[in-house]
Amino acid sequence: MKVLKNKKVAIYGGTFNPIHFGHLITGLDIIEKLNYDLVIYIPANIPSHKFFVETTSKEDRFNMVKLSVKNIDNFISSDIEIKRGGISYTIDTINELNEKFNYSGRFGIIFGDDLITGLKKWKDIDEINKIADLICLKRNYKIEIKSDYNIRYFENRIIEISSTEIRERIKKKLSVDFLLPDAVRKYIYKRGLYKN
Repeated sequence: MKVLKNKKVAIYGGTFNPIHFGHLITGLDIIEKLNYDLVIYIPANIPSHKFFVETTSKEDRFNMVKLSVKNIDNFISSDIEIKRGGISYTIDTINELNEKFNYSGRFGIIFGDDLITGLKKWKDIDEINKIADLICLKRNYKIEIKSDYNIRYFENRIIEISSTEIRERIKKKLSVDFLLPDAVRKYIYKRGLYKN
């Protein structure tokens, strides 16, 4: 992993099942509009914030993320949550990255507004609120939802692509061209993912 020291770094976690251009364009916007140096894409082992049925292996999800950010200067991938195992908690990832890379900056934590009302249920959210910057993507709400936490609402582009749609299109034998990186598309077909 690239050196994090003296960098402004954002963490973009998710199931990435699969990762698509919406995720990547959002990362680009975070870098350009909020002046971050790096976005780390981290697939969750078991997400703590939503119901998740594993339709493909953790390794396949990570490999697709790795392929999608390969050779992109400001994007990196990490399997830190998959290697740690169990339920993936943001605070554990922050602490592990701080320790592993001796990082003393404030991570940006990227999440969607679908999670805003459940923030109080996040493990150690008060600590996260103190040591990191919470960056909320607007997806479902046109207005900013009031919160007890320091939220930076981000005027992101709304990209009408979803991992669910991609999985459904593959199942129905429809094209997924222009929805995700070509390397990821080829990986999905080579591995026979999402057919059932």
